[in-house]
Amino acid sequence: MKGMLRLLKGWRGGSGFSPMEFTEHFAERLQAECPEAEVTVRGDLEIAIQSPIENSTVFLENAYSEYVQSSKEERGEVIQSYLAGALETH
Repeated sequence: MKGMLRLLKGWRGGSGFSPMEFTEHFAERLQAECPEAEVTVRGDLEIAIQSPIENSTVFLENAYSEYVQSSKEERGEVIQSYLAGALETH
């Protein structure tokens, strides 16, 4: 319950991202990895992807939750893992 309250309040976890910063960072990384797609931030922890293959919405609640619970050293790996998952379908 404490973890969810931190997430909802935008807890930054030290030098980590707020939910919107995380979403924007994720969208930028996703766009760089998949330039043929149109990646749009819809709001905190929600991204829309339009690509030649399909259109989809990516919800980042699980990614962000794992990110804020990870050590600073592990945060890059968390983001990369979720990016790989999002890229599988695009």
